[in-house]
Amino acid sequence: MSHRQRCLAICCALMITATAAATERRWTVTGQEVPELSAIDHVVRGQMLEFDIRAATVAIAKDGRLVFARGYTWDSDEAEPVQPTSLFRTGSIGKAITSIAIHQLIEDGLLSYDTPVASTLGLQPPAGQRPDPWLELVTVDHLLTHTVGWDKYDGGIDPMVFRDWQVALSLGVLPPPTRREIATFMTGQEFQFYPGTRWAYCNVGYLLLQMLAEKVTGQDFPEYVFDHVFRPVGVGRVRVGHTLPVDLAPTERDYTGDYEGDPYQFNAENVFAAGGMVMSAPDMARLFSVLFDSEDAGGLLERGTIEEMLALPFPASADMGYGRGWIHEKFFTDSGHTLGWLTDPNDEAVIYGHGGGGPGTHTIAVWHSDGIVFVWFTNKDPLVNDFDEFPEVESWPEHDLWESVGISTAAIGSAPVESWIPVVAHSDGVGGSAWRSDVGLLNRSPLTNRIRLRYRHGFFQFEDREIELAPGAAVMVVDVVDQLGESGAGALQVFSSEPLTVTSRTYNQTPDGSYGQFLDGVTATGGLEQGESAVLVHLREDASFRTNIGIHNQWRRSARVEIALYAADGSRTASFTERIPPQTTVQINRPFTTIGHTDVTSGYAVVKVLSGQDVYVYGSVVDNRTDDPTTIPMKVGHGFDHQWVAAAASGEGAHGSRWRTDLCLLNRSNLTASIDVVFHGDDGDSAVMTIELDNGEQRTLEDVVAEIGKAGTGALEIVSSRPILVASRSYNTSADGTFGQYLDGADAARTAASGQTVWLPQLRQDTSFRSNIGLLNTGTGDARMNIRLFDEGGAELAELQRRIGPGERLQLQEPFDRIAGRSDLDAAYAAVRVRSGSGVIAYASVIDNVTNDPSTVPMQR
Repeated sequence: MSHRQRCLAICCALMITATAAATERRWTVTGQEVPELSAIDHVVRGQMLEFDIRAATVAIAKDGRLVFARGYTWDSDEAEPVQPTSLFRTGSIGKAITSIAIHQLIEDGLLSYDTPVASTLGLQPPAGQRPDPWLELVTVDHLLTHTVGWDKYDGGIDPMVFRDWQVALSLGVLPPPTRREIATFMTGQEFQFYPGTRWAYCNVGYLLLQMLAEKVTGQDFPEYVFDHVFRPVGVGRVRVGHTLPVDLAPTERDYTGDYEGDPYQFNAENVFAAGGMVMSAPDMARLFSVLFDSEDAGGLLERGTIEEMLALPFPASADMGYGRGWIHEKFFTDSGHTLGWLTDPNDEAVIYGHGGGGPGTHTIAVWHSDGIVFVWFTNKDPLVNDFDEFPEVESWPEHDLWESVGISTAAIGSAPVESWIPVVAHSDGVGGSAWRSDVGLLNRSPLTNRIRLRYRHGFFQFEDREIELAPGAAVMVVDVVDQLGESGAGALQVFSSEPLTVTSRTYNQTPDGSYGQFLDGVTATGGLEQGESAVLVHLREDASFRTNIGIHNQWRRSARVEIALYAADGSRTASFTERIPPQTTVQINRPFTTIGHTDVTSGYAVVKVLSGQDVYVYGSVVDNRTDDPTTIPMKVGHGFDHQWVAAAASGEGAHGSRWRTDLCLLNRSNLTASIDVVFHGDDGDSAVMTIELDNGEQRTLEDVVAEIGKAGTGALEIVSSRPILVASRSYNTSADGTFGQYLDGADAARTAASGQTVWLPQLRQDTSFRSNIGLLNTGTGDARMNIRLFDEGGAELAELQRRIGPGERLQLQEPFDRIAGRSDLDAAYAAVRVRSGSGVIAYASVIDNVTNDPSTVPMQR
């Protein structure tokens, strides 16, 4: 009997025993039918019937091509059919992905196999406890290979699954514990064996790897993985998994935890590096296929590094067949989790991969040395022991399905799949102001994007709205809070099934026009953790301006922060603490005035997280006469020694406007900084001024272009002997006050180079608003670029090519009107692709035609 005949016979037998259940359910298969691989459908159906699985998906790649991608549903008529792109929790397959990221850091020299864990992270046990003496011996290699020394089956504990209350109570905090708190708890736990001598599965070891990566990169680990592992191979759907069912992403399947426990009770957000990722099966297949079957591994790792990653460094590793985050064939066959001929121990082929299990999850992902990748995701936790009937394929299809499932064969930009706008409003403010918020959404995927807008006005108090965006389409959700049937102010959470650029403008609406500030979407993986701090520069609180500080807590537990206020000379004027409720934004109005300082023309604030994680900070400086706000985004670290401000002016503009630029410089390097401020005029003329800043000193150079002795428009280059923080505000002055926009200092890492595309969303050109586009070349050679203009439906309106010399700037005045001939656009956007050169900064200004108030739109990658 052939493989296919055996599969059919098994399926027939199973269907007889499952008749009663099947009459209440519907069997649905989605995705392109592949005759050469039709036996796979029968195998999957048999597994789902036998183990009562309602949702599954399979992706298969061969020699770098996606040849099979299908979704399977065995559920009620009301259930949404699983698609090939539906999202599932990966379980511990995520450990193999974390291993790729850690080995990138080893290649970069930021980590090594011998990096000591405890001393590098500064781990300390809870008060009154001592760490096990063996902890100081634990290295990165022990974490990767599960040879740390903790064994949950031999008197130890796995704090990552169903242990939130135990960890929290032992530390005297409320659940859920933060990642740092879990590490603190484990630092006080005894070891069960000497590091490297035994193998014991250790989820917390991968949490420590995440913390190490964050320490050496300064980047949140999920974002590092997205930017350095998935986006380079064309995958943009991967995200952090969520604990609660209300937080499941659009197209993500619900989970059934019959045996492993409630899938909505373990802390999914904290186990990202150990397996808390969510993605589609083709996403995983793409990564494995590129890593193993492309000539250069997609640039992810050197071949020698891949060999080291797959090695078995300890005797315990060889005994188990488990390497540095990767399972070998021996592990599959010894454990009985076989895949038919793919895991035949008697052939000469090799396989590498990983499985994933847990509450509501069972997954498998393997690469076979014949160039085959097999990925299986389900939403139920009973472990399917094997796929012994996996058919041996005699003829592989020639087609390639990557594009059909929204995966690019080239690197993609960094549009996220979950974002927060820290604050949106529909409320009245001081001085008769009326605050409103518009939100811009741009679908960066070739597939339809399913989006959920969630307005949070308190922990577990929220309103949702579901929308769909066609490929390449954009929409402006005007007065978003009102559209969600609410009022007041709160945070907006945005979930999407595909990569989505999210931006916003909050403004004071008056009968004579609007005065607004741009507020960018914050990635759901960003923010400050316990012990980390951020700086808000360029604050002002006097007769002309007032300052507000916003603190946004994304985590599911309250955070405590300390706000320290500083004068321009670096003296600390006051500090106080605030409690920020879960998933809430707290605004602190006029903090300097509250402590009796009403003449602050150049102050700053340092906000430190005392407890909690995923905290974001921002400021607003508001003109008291016009009620025009300028956003102050948070800055982390000491800054950079070479930065640019893309636009600066001292002169007259269109529509009777009068433009000025104030430049703010803050030195927190612990040493005196000598700073050159160079103005590069659009007329080709330049001039420089040199200043010195003591440690902790902030200086605001008002009307900096005139201060340097020049007039007109141009860009600012700031070169310093020490890293400094740089910000600017360009504004239109009038007898009634100022109308301004924030322009940040940008270092080389925040510019675009040849082959890269950046996006300018949320642009308008109609009777109420006009948009300008600015381009600056900070490189040492010519930069050539294509600028493409799009309407809200994604239709291209115009394309133009420009060349800009080194240090030169170009501003396109109202290009939608003057070049594309359109003045009826309320949700347009532009894409700028750098064809050659480097150091390109793009930005846009959206200007109210009545008030001449500008809002900056920074480029989005």
